[in-house]
Amino acid sequence: MATFEEHIEGLTKVDITSSTVPSQTELSTYLVDGLIDCVNKMITLKPEELSKFSKTTNAVDSVAKKGKILSVLREHDSQTILRVCTPINPSLRYETTDVDSLHYRSKYNPAYYERDGLIICVPEASGSGNNDIVVTQVHYDTGLINSDNYQADVVENFPLEYENLIALYAAAMVCNTKANDIHNNMPTAPTAPLSPNFSIEEVSLPELPIFNITVPSFNTFLIKNSIMFFIINGTI
Repeated sequence: MATFEEHIEGLTKVDITSSTVPSQTELSTYLVDGLIDCVNKMITLKPEELSKFSKTTNAVDSVAKKGKILSVLREHDSQTILRVCTPINPSLRYETTDVDSLHYRSKYNPAYYERDGLIICVPEASGSGNNDIVVTQVHYDTGLINSDNYQADVVENFPLEYENLIALYAAAMVCNTKANDIHNNMPTAPTAPLSPNFSIEEVSLPELPIFNITVPSFNTFLIKNSIMFFIINGTI
């Protein structure tokens, strides 16, 4: 089956190597971000699917808090006898060890509290006598290294049916990074030429021609007399 890198290259048509933009290092970051985003959305939108994203850890002292807690149990001198631990305020951690306190907890009714990013049970878990703390919580497989491309089907505590969502998230980020790189490396626009600057002082117009014409003068009285003369003398 194709790796996530090959899947994303097929979706985006972008070649990804150690020196490209985005690089394999950036791709690993996108995959981790996509996994975290997918887990958070799924446990919010479909809480019934929560167990598919969980991991159970046994410890002889405490367990690091990783995600939403599903259950906290404590072994009771046996790996098969598991007592439910109920949550308490960390300020009561001493009271739970005082046999004279109303808050006292024994192996039969253990409790747990969260402090400094740890999940701690009372009575304290012990490395001897099978008294481990057993925590089931949401798990995020974020252990990628820079050269890792997340082989398909090996995402820890993540159902196969949702792995395509990780690839789609990472593919979207790859496209965004590639688009930004293209935008940032566009060729420099050519400088437009300066418009010519014509000084009015350098322009001289020819003189306009002067048209002189003598207006004819007509004496209609003389013309009329001349015509009458010719009529009377019979020349017309």
